Amino acid sequence: MIKLLPVAMLFFATGCVPFVGHRQSISDDPIRFYDLTTGSDIPQVLIIPRYSDSEGVRFGEPFVYRNGSRFPLSAPVSAGVLLATTYVGELKSVDGFAVFAKGYVAKWGDYGEEVGKYDPEIKKSPIRRRVGLSPASDVESQSIEWFSKAVEQHEINLDKKHAALFGFGIPYQVKNGISPSGICLIKEWARR
Repeated sequence: MIKLLPVAMLFFATGCVPFVGHRQSISDDPIRFYDLTTGSDIPQVLIIPRYSDSEGVRFGEPFVYRNGSRFPLSAPVSAGVLLATTYVGELKSVDGFAVFAKGYVAKWGDYGEEVGKYDPEIKKSPIRRRVGLSPASDVESQSIEWFSKAVEQHEINLDKKHAALFGFGIPYQVKNGISPSGICLIKEWARR
């Protein structure tokens, strides 16, 4: 304890306050994905998360989500040091995710908007987070096929159409943080 005192005094004398870290709060409550036309459940969907950090925006590891199970998306940890009024370190966050289901229009799920809202009409249900997907025409359901080819690149250039799918209003370039096994999962999903 006495050896830590000089270190602590140095921090306070220089205005440096250590910042241990921060993890964004993400609920693992189940999400119900359902058909907007019929109201029936969609048994499983492919989720591709999007993250932001000090180096920009990147895609994370995709996973298959089974309706009604715990939502397994975890938040990255941010860590750094506060020097007077300047933060030095890396801030990381989950921006949201793209949802793909065969025969449905792909959709962006933002934690601050639709997916984070609880539906008051189904207050008594154990699954209170819901996302409805619209049935797709053949052209509308081709987003996963396009993404399965684009994901082989280190950086993915999203045109206006595909940028909207990932929560952007304009064309955007995103780093690819998806592992080879994640790429295989996306390609397998596209072949369904």
